[in-house]
Amino acid sequence: MTSWILLFLTAVCAYVTYDAFRWRKAVERAPFSIIATLWKGGLSHLSTAEQADQQKRYASSLFGMGQIAWLFLAVTIALAGATVRAFYTAD
Repeated sequence: MTSWILLFLTAVCAYVTYDAFRWRKAVERAPFSIIATLWKGGLSHLSTAEQADQQKRYASSLFGMGQIAWLFLAVTIALAGATVRAFYTAD
């Protein structure tokens, strides 16, 4: 039973990983004025060059979309390993 639960969790985490990588690409291509309106205060008063610099910094910050996607990938790989081991040792 545990192996089937792990398989389900692995599939869910794999989808979340796929979605996170898609969002990462979308954040890099999105106009920063749209992203900035989601935050308090907004940053639409900045020039286009400054907005591009801000966009690059926030898209690749410590907990930016890129790092979260890689974190999900690591969790998915760990869950896949645990799932394989659970199925291998299941009686």
